[in-house]
Amino acid sequence: MTAQPPLVSVLITAYNRQQYIRQAISSVLASTYQHIEVIVCDDASTDDTLAIARQIAQMDARVTVLANPQNLGDYANRNKAAAAATGKYLKYLDSDDYIYPHSIAILVAYMEQHPDAGYAFCDNAVQDNEQPFPVQYSPAEAFKKHFLQDGLFYAGPGGTIIRRSVFVQVQGFSGKRFFGDTELLMKIALLHPVLKVQPALIWWRIHQEQEAAQERKQPVIIAERYRLMSSFLQQSPLSPAEKKKAQLVLDKLMARNIWRYGIAAMHIGNTRAMLHAAGFSVTDLRKAFYIKNKVKKMLGTAS
Repeated sequence: MTAQPPLVSVLITAYNRQQYIRQAISSVLASTYQHIEVIVCDDASTDDTLAIARQIAQMDARVTVLANPQNLGDYANRNKAAAAATGKYLKYLDSDDYIYPHSIAILVAYMEQHPDAGYAFCDNAVQDNEQPFPVQYSPAEAFKKHFLQDGLFYAGPGGTIIRRSVFVQVQGFSGKRFFGDTELLMKIALLHPVLKVQPALIWWRIHQEQEAAQERKQPVIIAERYRLMSSFLQQSPLSPAEKKKAQLVLDKLMARNIWRYGIAAMHIGNTRAMLHAAGFSVTDLRKAFYIKNKVKKMLGTAS
């Protein structure tokens, strides 16, 4: 008797995405991998997003629609969708994105071949020139790749498939806005190997209503992300020498961002806010990145 393939819970969280939600759900239902359940969790939309999702659910029994009476926010809504899931794997898809018909089948096959991996992910980058996909990284290899080479933890929920037992183990998303996805991937990578697969299994739509676009308008978020990265760096299995080297890189990047969005822009509010959020003093700033004497004049006694 042929074993039944593992169930995949595709989680689509939505807020005011009436122009995109139909295409997102339809792309999942068109998957060649058919052993799926689709959970749409609407976060108190004020447009027709919920109505469109319910219309699709009436035509396909695989679709379940949840409606929040009040807006929970991005990551709390993701946790609610995951709590309703029954599959072996969780596959998030943002309600303004699109998944290709072959993608879930590829992701499931790789996860089944690597049962110790906490999650598999793809991005939009080019091929790995050192070895063919999939590439499995141990925790030490993953953090070395991220902090000392060319980065790793940037796929976001839409680009990943997560073992549900592992998601439960790390207690899901913490709720940190803007970088809660990066935090989750790093929490899992501390405990389990992670798997990188071929790029571009998801089509990410780019528009000005996205959280990423909002983040770019708030420089202080850059400083908060720096603190998060520094925290995980110190928890990582890298050697003391590697941690020191990686921290220097983080410090320099943070200093350059303070310069770009605060000092060079002559924006005293941004400068002070970023210094505070990053835990930087003026002395730390000088050490991390050489800046001319006008820094001292502009900041005064800021620390």
